[in-house]
Amino acid sequence: MSENIKILVDELGSKDNKIRKNALDTLLGITNEKVKWIYEVWDIFVEKLDSSNSYQRSIGIFMLSNLVKSDYENRFFDVINKYLELMEDERFITARQTIQSSWKVAIAKKTLRNKIANYLLKMFLDNKHLSSHANLIRKDITQSLVNINNLYKNAVDLGELELKIEMYCDKNEKKKLYVLLGK
Repeated sequence: MSENIKILVDELGSKDNKIRKNALDTLLGITNEKVKWIYEVWDIFVEKLDSSNSYQRSIGIFMLSNLVKSDYENRFFDVINKYLELMEDERFITARQTIQSSWKVAIAKKTLRNKIANYLLKMFLDNKHLSSHANLIRKDITQSLVNINNLYKNAVDLGELELKIEMYCDKNEKKKLYVLLGK
């Protein structure tokens, strides 16, 4: 791992929002492709999932979601449950970011695809933030399921999602979600 990567990883812990955001954006750009240094930083990002700081949890989510494509040792299997639980993080934004990033994991790890899709479908009705932010949570869930299905046709039962939309969403929400589904 280069010295520049080490510096960027260290900067993710900065109290300065600009430094932290720049480091995250740079690392996310780099990890859009596979990287060889994944296991030199893996534990750092796994530990962030348990941080008391929601910004650090979000960094862990974003980085693991990007790094999972490089995970040839399949270490993500050890953290999948902790990762999925963050879809109901105490902080709405962290929960939302987990939902928004989950499709990347489903794309990279075929054997986790069904587990992630089923969890997203469960969250459509059971997420703790539905009482205050149902429209955003359901939009993100729908978009993640569509992203998975766009890359792997029929990987997700969108019929089940449509049924849930029909049964549990109001007219305006239905319209918006059906647009995401291409209907």
